[in-house]
This record gives sequence, structure tokens and C-alpha cells, in this order.
Amino acid sequence: MYQFNTVQDFQNAMGFIKYYDHSPAIDCLSNLKTENKDLTILVLHPGDIRHFFSTFFHSAKKESVPNFKFVFAMEEPLLIIRAYLLLSVALDEELKVSERVETFLDLFWNTYIAAPTLRICEGKLKGLEDALEKDGNGFISFAKMKYKEKDDIFESVQLLKKLIKSKELGFESLDVKYRENRTRALFKERYDHRKNLIDADYIWGIKDLKLNLPNGKPSSPCISFREYLCFRDKGVAYQFHANFENNKTFNPTLISYIPGKQKKERTKCEVLGFWGDILQSPFFTFGTEPLDPLDFTEYYRVSNEQFVHDAQDLATRNLTLVFQLLA
Repeated sequence: MYQFNTVQDFQNAMGFIKYYDHSPAIDCLSNLKTENKDLTILVLHPGDIRHFFSTFFHSAKKESVPNFKFVFAMEEPLLIIRAYLLLSVALDEELKVSERVETFLDLFWNTYIAAPTLRICEGKLKGLEDALEKDGNGFISFAKMKYKEKDDIFESVQLLKKLIKSKELGFESLDVKYRENRTRALFKERYDHRKNLIDADYIWGIKDLKLNLPNGKPSSPCISFREYLCFRDKGVAYQFHANFENNKTFNPTLISYIPGKQKKERTKCEVLGFWGDILQSPFFTFGTEPLDPLDFTEYYRVSNEQFVHDAQDLATRNLTLVFQLLA
């Protein structure tokens, strides 16, 4: 497994902004012991909204559950924007369920996205501007936010719209400027041999993990080396229409400012770039544990000592089940 020389190297690999977490989605009402009919579920700094979808799916299968609402505490404006975009895609009745799943995973998992996803993202940003002016809409509320917080979100929306309209979102320009520079800083003189290092990370960091799955037996996650390599080397965890060539545009929701210092004067400044994960991968969010326990047998089926399905298959199945209930 890759050995980090400094804490700074580790932080560079894990990312400075957590666009997704590294654990499976959970049902927040699974161990509920209360007679309250109305519940508020507070989720602190989650990185994403995966727990909402899992909780919704499991509650829909129960005979009696309390009314519940989620409150997400996120400091980074871009994470709030991503949460809104993902929710609006999941609830978009103009899209087929399969289209919602593809767009959702493309936007959620990938550093580089397909052109249809970018068009949908641009349209949803207009709806977010309206929601900010009205303190919310049918599925999200900004009423508890301070004016300064809403102004920060609005400014981030304007940055995204500017990036979408510019030509800077091209694969070659931003790959070199943002992601490749960080990858080179991680591997240093071993950059040209990075596939061997990624292979070692996969064997000792992914296959060596043991998950507690519905059958009661620990198992390594069904993440294939092919998709892990594609994420680490190309920034694409979900291949739109199963074709990497479709993912040619840098995901604008992953570009943000972080505090930094100028090289010469060492004065404080804001640095624009891609500050997300380039090591762990987003597969654990929806791609390692089936929401429906009945799916375990199929999606963890083994043939010739290899999983028949991978994390992308399982994530597609999980989200399809959720979005069918939302349809």
C-alpha cells in the first residue's frame, strides 16, 4: 500500500473538501426506540446525502414509521449545492429512472462528467437560485440559514455558472491544471509507475477490507480493480453509458476555493482548484452494500474466484430501487 512521507501528502491524497464519505449509506431509523410521531434527523458534516436515500428506502418498506425530516449541517457552500443538485436529479419526474441513476452517479462520483449531465446541472442551478430567493422549495428549505450563508451559496452558484459557460472545463486543460498536478505531487518520482502503486493500494487497501454483509460472513467489497484503476488514474468511477470516452468535461461541482498562501509573499489568499479525494474512491457510498438484503446473493456472487458484479452494478441497483419509490 502507498506509504505517505508526511501528513501533508496524506491530506493531499484524501482531499481538503469531502465531496463524499467513505462508508455505506445507513438507515437512520433502524434502531429507533421512540413513540414520537415527528422526528428531525441531524447529520453533521456528512460530505453527502446518502443516508437520506437509505433511510427513505427502508422506511417505505415498513408498515409504520414516524414522519421525519433531515437537517444537514454543511459548512462548505459547494457541498450544499451538490446536495441540492443530487436531490433535484433524484426527484426529476421528466427523466426516466435509468436516466436519473446515470446522471446522479455521474455527478456524484466522477471528476469528469458527460455532456448530458452538464446540461442538466446547468438547468438545476437556475432552480437553486429561485430556491435561495424563496428560502426553499418543495423538497429543501433554506429558512434557517443566515443571510451571509445564503450569499456564500449564491456566489458559489455564480462561479459554477461561469465555469460551465467558459471553455476552461475542457478535459485537457483542467486535468493538467488541477487533478494531474495533485496526482504528480502524490506519486512524485514514481508517477510513471503509478499503475503498479495503484495495484498495491487495491490489494492491501481495498481487497483486504472485510465488510459485515447480510449473510453474516465478512467479505471484501465488490470493487473491481478495473473501476478502481479508472478512478485513480482517470478520475472516473462511474462510466456513463459504460464508455469512458463520454466523460470529457471536468465536473464543475468539484471546483472550489480553499484558504492558501502565495508562494513568494506568503500572504493569505483563496486558491481555486479541485480539492477532492484522489485516493479512497466514492464506491463505498452506494456500491458495496445492497440496500435490499435479498440482492446480496446476486451482487456478491462469485465465479472463478472473482465477483460477477462490481460496485457500479450494485450502486446502479441500489439507486434504481430508491428512485422507483420516488417516481
